[in-house]
Amino acid sequence: GPNMDDTASIPYKLANLEGGPTGRPAIVVGEKVCDLAECDRTIARSESSRDVRVPTTTREIIEQYDTCRLRLGEIAAGLDGARFTPGLQGGDVRFCPPILYPWNIVAVAVNYRAHGEEMERQMDEGYRKDPPYLFTKSPKACLIGTGDTLIVPEGREKIDWELELAAIIGKRATRVSVEEALDYVWGYGLILDMSDRAMRERSNVFFNVDWFNAKSR
Repeated sequence: GPNMDDTASIPYKLANLEGGPTGRPAIVVGEKVCDLAECDRTIARSESSRDVRVPTTTREIIEQYDTCRLRLGEIAAGLDGARFTPGLQGGDVRFCPPILYPWNIVAVAVNYRAHGEEMERQMDEGYRKDPPYLFTKSPKACLIGTGDTLIVPEGREKIDWELELAAIIGKRATRVSVEEALDYVWGYGLILDMSDRAMRERSNVFFNVDWFNAKSR
């Protein structure tokens, strides 16, 4: 969910529910899960409502967060105060990936020392000094929701998984300083990174590591 600030006194999370090609945004307050568009329409009928509407996809909400965050705070307060009840709860809820679809998925390889050591990599002084090794995963090919079926291509026998922290970048950025970096992080989530450890190595002298094949196919 988003970084909390003084405009949102009630903690909430954003989620994405099944429904349509990009899902259906929902807001989660405590144990309550509510269709965000339904909540937005309820708030809009209030005389005290701000003249702003919540976008219809989670990606647009993130991109326009500075505009709609006050409305999201109103909705969270309404749910917390039982001004209206959630339309979905418990077994009625089926989540899909939080963002359908992000512009890109950028991952950092061997991003902590213990992981390198368990892979029998040499973790010398250069590990600290070198910039991180980045690779990308296909946003549309690699995202499935909780409980969805993972398709493993034939012949892939060394499938590995890693639970990762996902930092969701909410603003366009380039050449950002370390001190300002967190200003561009909209929020955090979890992502399960699946890898084929057997298909990464190749004998070609120029292209001996096939990251896309191991991470995105």
